[in-house]
Amino acid sequence: MLEKIIIIGVAFLLYVGTLVSIPFKKKNMQKNCGKCILSFSRKFSYRDIAIYILAALVILLVYFFNWQLFVNIVMAGCGVFAAYTASKDITYSDLYGVYENGFCMDGIYIPFEKISSITAVDNMPDPNSVRVILVDNKVHTIRFSSESEKNVVLAKLKSLKVI
Repeated sequence: MLEKIIIIGVAFLLYVGTLVSIPFKKKNMQKNCGKCILSFSRKFSYRDIAIYILAALVILLVYFFNWQLFVNIVMAGCGVFAAYTASKDITYSDLYGVYENGFCMDGIYIPFEKISSITAVDNMPDPNSVRVILVDNKVHTIRFSSESEKNVVLAKLKSLKVI
């Protein structure tokens, strides 16, 4: 029983830590991005709030069921990971746009100096997707809300001589 309480306690400390860190991560990301050049409005997603609530419930499940120690750790870890994912989405939701040092789209920040190429691939399942290849050979697929938004961002990146 003591091990369950320790697991739940550590998980909830990490859970609260992800929630409390959102404003600090957002402020740090704004500093890294620089001045906003082109901003897009992105709707606030109630999905992230629901994920936070469900993550807490997943952590609480550890207390009510008699699982093995490893299963308890995995369940609590799943709740913490869900909270981390939701906090990442919340952090980037207000920063959706093109900045002087990079751009934030689809939950990631990509600095301009790391970009090797950006291509709009026509055979992708989503026509609003763009494939970004970074210098370290990582490939990110960014999905825009509309094709016009994709074209505006690509045009802005071309005018900034990023691509």
